[in-house]
Amino acid sequence: MTGKKLEKSQSELRQFLDRFNQAPKLILSAIAKKEAVKEMAGSDKDKVRRFILETLSFGDQPDLDLINSAFSFPENKLLKILDELEAKDLIVKNGKEIIAAYPFSREATDYFVTLSNGCGAYCLCAIDALGVPFMVNQSCVVNSYCSYCRQPIELTVVENKITDQQPEDLCVFLPETKICAGSVAKVACPLINFFCSRDHLYKWRQESKEAGYFLTVTQALFVADFIFRDYLAN
Repeated sequence: MTGKKLEKSQSELRQFLDRFNQAPKLILSAIAKKEAVKEMAGSDKDKVRRFILETLSFGDQPDLDLINSAFSFPENKLLKILDELEAKDLIVKNGKEIIAAYPFSREATDYFVTLSNGCGAYCLCAIDALGVPFMVNQSCVVNSYCSYCRQPIELTVVENKITDQQPEDLCVFLPETKICAGSVAKVACPLINFFCSRDHLYKWRQESKEAGYFLTVTQALFVADFIFRDYLAN
Protein backbone atom coordinates (compact mmCIF):
# COMPACT_ATOMS: atom_id res chain seq x y z
CA MET A 1 0.00 0.00 0.00
CA THR A 2 1.36 3.43 -0.92
CA GLY A 3 1.85 6.19 1.63
CA LYS A 4 -0.98 8.22 0.06
CA LYS A 5 -3.40 5.29 0.24
CA LEU A 6 -2.51 4.60 3.88
CA GLU A 7 -2.91 8.28 4.75
CA LYS A 8 -6.30 8.31 3.02
CA SER A 9 -7.40 5.22 4.95
CA GLN A 10 -6.30 6.73 8.27
CA SER A 11 -8.19 9.92 7.46
CA GLU A 12 -11.28 7.87 6.59
CA LEU A 13 -11.05 6.04 9.90
CA ARG A 14 -10.78 9.30 11.84
CA GLN A 15 -13.87 10.54 10.00
CA PHE A 16 -15.58 7.25 10.81
CA LEU A 17 -14.88 7.76 14.53
CA ASP A 18 -15.90 11.42 14.37
CA ARG A 19 -19.40 10.44 13.19
CA PHE A 20 -20.17 9.33 16.74
CA ASN A 21 -20.42 11.34 19.95
CA GLN A 22 -17.61 9.20 21.31
CA ALA A 23 -15.24 6.60 19.95
CA PRO A 24 -16.50 3.01 19.98
CA LYS A 25 -16.40 1.75 23.56
CA LEU A 26 -13.87 -0.94 22.67
CA ILE A 27 -11.39 1.69 21.55
CA LEU A 28 -11.95 3.62 24.78
CA SER A 29 -11.29 0.38 26.64
CA ALA A 30 -8.05 -0.07 24.67
CA ILE A 31 -6.96 3.45 25.62
CA ALA A 32 -7.55 2.58 29.29
CA LYS A 33 -5.40 -0.55 28.92
CA LYS A 34 -2.53 1.41 27.35
CA GLU A 35 -2.69 3.96 30.17
CA ALA A 36 -2.58 1.14 32.73
CA VAL A 37 0.49 -0.30 30.97
CA LYS A 38 2.22 3.10 31.03
CA GLU A 39 1.50 3.55 34.73
CA MET A 40 3.05 0.20 35.64
CA ALA A 41 6.17 0.62 33.45
CA GLY A 42 9.26 -0.82 35.14
CA SER A 43 7.30 -2.46 37.95
CA ASP A 44 7.25 -6.17 38.77
CA LYS A 45 3.74 -6.28 37.31
CA ASP A 46 5.00 -4.92 34.01
CA LYS A 47 7.92 -7.35 33.94
CA VAL A 48 5.54 -10.28 34.45
CA ARG A 49 3.13 -8.93 31.81
CA ARG A 50 5.93 -8.60 29.29
CA PHE A 51 7.26 -12.07 30.09
CA ILE A 52 3.81 -13.58 29.56
CA LEU A 53 3.42 -11.84 26.19
CA GLU A 54 6.90 -12.77 25.00
CA THR A 55 6.33 -16.39 26.06
CA LEU A 56 3.04 -16.57 24.18
CA SER A 57 4.60 -14.95 21.10
CA PHE A 58 7.00 -17.91 20.89
CA GLY A 59 4.07 -20.33 21.04
CA ASP A 60 4.94 -21.42 24.59
CA GLN A 61 2.70 -21.66 27.66
CA PRO A 62 3.29 -19.14 30.49
CA ASP A 63 2.45 -21.34 33.46
CA LEU A 64 3.31 -20.44 37.05
CA ASP A 65 6.43 -22.61 37.14
CA LEU A 66 7.85 -20.97 34.01
CA ILE A 67 7.16 -17.46 35.31
CA ASN A 68 8.71 -18.27 38.67
CA SER A 69 11.79 -19.68 36.98
CA ALA A 70 12.32 -16.22 35.49
CA PHE A 71 11.58 -14.12 38.59
CA SER A 72 11.75 -16.35 41.71
CA PHE A 73 8.88 -14.49 43.34
CA PRO A 74 7.16 -16.01 46.37
CA GLU A 75 4.01 -17.72 45.12
CA ASN A 76 1.69 -15.37 47.00
CA LYS A 77 3.38 -12.34 45.37
CA LEU A 78 3.13 -13.85 41.90
CA LEU A 79 -0.53 -14.75 42.38
CA LYS A 80 -1.23 -11.20 43.57
CA ILE A 81 0.50 -9.76 40.50
CA LEU A 82 -1.55 -12.00 38.21
CA ASP A 83 -4.76 -11.01 40.00
CA GLU A 84 -3.89 -7.33 39.53
CA LEU A 85 -3.14 -7.85 35.83
CA GLU A 86 -6.47 -9.63 35.45
CA ALA A 87 -8.27 -6.79 37.27
CA LYS A 88 -6.83 -4.38 34.67
CA ASP A 89 -8.04 -6.78 31.94
CA LEU A 90 -4.48 -7.24 30.69
CA ILE A 91 -4.62 -11.03 31.06
CA VAL A 92 -7.37 -13.63 31.30
CA LYS A 93 -7.16 -16.41 33.89
CA ASN A 94 -9.03 -19.56 34.77
CA GLY A 95 -8.12 -20.16 38.38
CA LYS A 96 -4.32 -20.04 38.46
CA GLU A 97 -4.04 -20.81 34.73
CA ILE A 98 -3.28 -17.97 32.30
CA ILE A 99 -5.38 -18.53 29.21
CA ALA A 100 -4.80 -15.25 27.36
CA ALA A 101 -2.88 -11.98 27.37
CA TYR A 102 -3.92 -9.48 24.71
CA PRO A 103 -3.39 -10.04 21.85
CA PHE A 104 -2.47 -13.71 22.37
CA SER A 105 -4.47 -16.77 23.37
CA ARG A 106 -2.95 -20.00 24.66
CA GLU A 107 -6.06 -21.81 23.38
CA ALA A 108 -6.76 -22.43 19.71
CA THR A 109 -8.83 -19.72 18.00
CA ASP A 110 -9.74 -18.72 14.44
CA TYR A 111 -6.77 -16.33 14.32
CA PHE A 112 -3.22 -17.63 13.89
CA VAL A 113 -0.25 -15.36 13.32
CA THR A 114 3.08 -16.59 11.97
CA LEU A 115 5.95 -14.21 12.67
CA SER A 116 8.96 -13.63 10.43
CA ASN A 117 11.14 -15.41 13.04
CA GLY A 118 9.15 -18.60 12.39
CA CYS A 119 7.21 -18.56 15.66
CA GLY A 120 3.43 -18.71 15.65
CA ALA A 121 0.63 -17.96 18.10
CA TYR A 122 -3.14 -17.84 18.32
CA CYS A 123 -4.81 -14.47 18.88
CA LEU A 124 -8.09 -13.47 20.48
CA CYS A 125 -9.70 -11.65 17.55
CA ALA A 126 -9.14 -10.05 14.15
CA ILE A 127 -7.89 -6.72 15.55
CA ASP A 128 -5.54 -8.51 17.93
CA ALA A 129 -4.08 -10.58 15.10
CA LEU A 130 -3.49 -7.42 13.06
CA GLY A 131 -1.88 -5.77 16.09
CA VAL A 132 0.86 -8.36 16.52
CA PRO A 133 3.30 -6.94 13.92
CA PHE A 134 3.11 -3.51 15.59
CA MET A 135 3.73 -4.97 19.03
CA VAL A 136 6.65 -7.26 18.17
CA ASN A 137 8.00 -5.16 15.27
CA GLN A 138 8.08 -8.08 12.85
CA SER A 139 6.43 -8.95 9.58
CA CYS A 140 3.76 -11.62 9.87
CA VAL A 141 1.17 -13.72 8.09
CA VAL A 142 -2.36 -13.84 9.52
CA ASN A 143 -4.50 -16.90 8.82
CA SER A 144 -8.18 -16.91 9.68
CA TYR A 145 -11.67 -17.64 8.31
CA CYS A 146 -14.69 -15.67 7.18
CA SER A 147 -17.03 -15.64 10.16
CA TYR A 148 -20.02 -16.16 7.85
CA CYS A 149 -18.99 -18.81 5.31
CA ARG A 150 -15.72 -20.14 6.80
CA GLN A 151 -13.72 -19.33 3.66
CA PRO A 152 -10.00 -19.32 4.55
CA ILE A 153 -8.44 -15.87 4.87
CA GLU A 154 -4.77 -14.96 4.64
CA LEU A 155 -3.05 -11.62 4.73
CA THR A 156 0.58 -10.56 4.98
CA VAL A 157 1.84 -7.52 6.89
CA VAL A 158 5.35 -6.29 6.04
CA GLU A 159 6.80 -3.13 7.58
CA ASN A 160 3.36 -2.42 9.09
CA LYS A 161 1.61 -2.44 5.71
CA ILE A 162 -0.63 -5.07 4.15
CA THR A 163 1.26 -6.40 1.14
CA ASP A 164 -1.10 -9.24 0.24
CA GLN A 165 -4.61 -10.28 1.21
CA GLN A 166 -6.86 -13.10 0.11
CA PRO A 167 -9.67 -12.58 -0.67
CA GLU A 168 -9.40 -8.99 -1.87
CA ASP A 169 -12.62 -7.69 -0.27
CA LEU A 170 -11.62 -8.51 3.32
CA CYS A 171 -13.33 -6.55 6.07
CA VAL A 172 -13.70 -6.58 9.86
CA PHE A 173 -16.65 -6.15 12.21
CA LEU A 174 -16.09 -3.99 15.31
CA PRO A 175 -18.96 -4.43 17.82
CA GLU A 176 -20.41 -1.56 19.83
CA THR A 177 -20.67 -3.68 22.95
CA LYS A 178 -22.62 -2.31 25.90
CA ILE A 179 -20.24 -3.97 28.35
CA CYS A 180 -16.73 -2.61 28.63
CA ALA A 181 -16.04 -3.52 32.22
CA GLY A 182 -14.58 -6.95 32.80
CA SER A 183 -12.97 -9.09 30.14
CA VAL A 184 -13.09 -7.82 26.58
CA ALA A 185 -11.82 -11.27 25.58
CA LYS A 186 -15.08 -12.80 26.75
CA VAL A 187 -17.51 -10.01 25.85
CA ALA A 188 -16.27 -8.55 22.58
CA CYS A 189 -13.49 -10.63 21.03
CA PRO A 190 -15.86 -13.39 19.85
CA LEU A 191 -17.53 -10.72 17.68
CA ILE A 192 -14.42 -8.97 16.27
CA ASN A 193 -14.15 -11.11 13.17
CA PHE A 194 -12.90 -11.14 9.61
CA PHE A 195 -15.34 -11.47 6.72
CA CYS A 196 -14.43 -12.39 3.18
CA SER A 197 -16.65 -9.65 1.73
CA ARG A 198 -18.96 -6.78 2.65
CA ASP A 199 -21.86 -8.88 1.45
CA HIS A 200 -21.12 -11.65 3.95
CA LEU A 201 -20.62 -9.17 6.78
CA TYR A 202 -23.99 -7.55 6.03
CA LYS A 203 -25.70 -10.95 5.85
CA TRP A 204 -24.15 -11.93 9.18
CA ARG A 205 -25.30 -8.67 10.78
CA GLN A 206 -28.85 -9.18 9.51
CA GLU A 207 -28.93 -12.63 11.06
CA SER A 208 -27.08 -11.82 14.30
CA LYS A 209 -28.66 -8.39 14.96
CA GLU A 210 -25.33 -7.25 16.42
CA ALA A 211 -24.71 -3.50 16.62
CA GLY A 212 -21.34 -2.33 15.44
CA TYR A 213 -19.18 -0.90 12.69
CA PHE A 214 -17.82 -2.01 9.33
CA LEU A 215 -14.07 -1.57 8.82
CA THR A 216 -12.05 -2.21 5.73
CA VAL A 217 -9.06 -4.39 6.55
CA THR A 218 -6.78 -1.36 6.13
CA GLN A 219 -8.87 0.63 8.60
CA ALA A 220 -8.75 -2.35 10.96
CA LEU A 221 -4.95 -2.34 10.62
CA PHE A 222 -4.93 1.33 11.65
CA VAL A 223 -7.02 0.50 14.74
CA ALA A 224 -4.63 -2.36 15.56
CA ASP A 225 -1.66 -0.02 15.19
CA PHE A 226 -3.31 2.46 17.57
CA ILE A 227 -3.95 -0.23 20.18
CA PHE A 228 -0.79 -2.33 20.06
CA ARG A 229 2.10 -0.12 18.94
CA ASP A 230 4.57 0.22 21.84
CA TYR A 231 2.60 -2.35 23.87
CA LEU A 232 5.91 -4.13 24.54
CA ALA A 233 8.14 -1.06 24.43
CA ASN A 234 10.62 -0.55 27.25
